[in-house]
Amino acid sequence: MSPLKKEKYLKIILCTMLVTALVCFGAVFIVLKASSSVLVPKKDYDRFVKISSRYGKLYDMQQFLREKAITDTKNAKQLNALYKALAISTEDPYTVYMTASEAEAWEKKVNPEKSVESSMLDGNIGYIRLTGFAEDTAESFGTERRALENQGAKALIIDLRGNQGGYTEQGIKTADQLLPECTITSIVDANGKRRYYNSDGSETKLPYVVLVDRNTASAAEIVAAAVKENHGGAVLGEKTYGKGVIQREKSYDDGSVLHYTAGEFFTPSGGKINGVGIMPDTECVSGDAEKFTAQDPVIAKAKEVLGL
Repeated sequence: MSPLKKEKYLKIILCTMLVTALVCFGAVFIVLKASSSVLVPKKDYDRFVKISSRYGKLYDMQQFLREKAITDTKNAKQLNALYKALAISTEDPYTVYMTASEAEAWEKKVNPEKSVESSMLDGNIGYIRLTGFAEDTAESFGTERRALENQGAKALIIDLRGNQGGYTEQGIKTADQLLPECTITSIVDANGKRRYYNSDGSETKLPYVVLVDRNTASAAEIVAAAVKENHGGAVLGEKTYGKGVIQREKSYDDGSVLHYTAGEFFTPSGGKINGVGIMPDTECVSGDAEKFTAQDPVIAKAKEVLGL
């Protein structure tokens, strides 16, 4: 066969193969379109099969209730109930699914406009009440503390009664302002890795008392435990609540949020807080958290402990 004929022969073969491929592709496309089918990569197909196998019953039940049940349940309500049930199934009381409106309300609760209040009591005793640990609580605490020191305060009463916590790092930063160089807390993450958090030694030089009660929880317990074990000041009141776990959140595009437990924190010596709480140095029963004032009987006991 001459080179010219060979080249012509190869071109004919290539053209035939191309036409055949186009015809086959067109035929497959027509068949798929007629049957409402689409081509997907095998890994995606396998994933769809796995999802169908795992959640097919859930989808079938949802559709069945919508079509057959006497109550007309909206799709969004059904899904929110399923999301909440999934969180509940962890058997962790702090793992919670929140709808967009619930998440917004929660954000306002943990981030109030003001979480720190202060005043000067008789005898030049500075009084600082922390109602929670919002995003700016440590900074606000420092501002109020320095203001009282500049006004001539001889001692401080730091009131954490009814404080149910908030941002963990804010509790750590607040404790840092009360303690010399020492360990504030340690946190163990979901993988079992422990990390220590230490103070830098820039603490107040004034003597102080920390007030706690049965509703003092979470980040507030970090402060109480650090002060007690490092002998920074006296802890006065009742045994604290005992919430020693940290929540993180996963946000979704619709504004909903999943709060989940991501770690556990401990006292400076490694003692457990979660489910245990912190015992005060001096016990003193508090009243209604909503009625705490700088003139209540516990304040008198705090002055006594301070020797003022």
